[in-house]
Amino acid sequence: MYKEFKDRLLELSDINLQRKLWLNIGNDTGLVSSYSELFNSLLGDFDFDYEVKSLEDSNLKQNLLKLKVMLEEYKEPSSYKTNYDDSIILDDPNWKKIVLFAKNLDIITAKTTE
Repeated sequence: MYKEFKDRLLELSDINLQRKLWLNIGNDTGLVSSYSELFNSLLGDFDFDYEVKSLEDSNLKQNLLKLKVMLEEYKEPSSYKTNYDDSIILDDPNWKKIVLFAKNLDIITAKTTE
């Protein structure tokens, strides 16, 4: 798993980090992101299946593939599509389910490559 992919998964798993990066609330990270950037990088820039296929932990691998399905099936609230305000995503109960699922994965211990 590449470090950049893992970093995106860690962002996905932390709603407080999302608030910092997406809404610039107390952002002391020096980083900037958004819902669309995170979503498109995970499902567009990276080959998700390739990133997880070499993982040794079969449980983590299976759960990451489940996470991918959750992301693919996620539908933004209709109000997001009118003004693209990331706070709408952050308040969406369906998004919070995805974040909670990602948070419960042991992403931190996943081995990375450069």
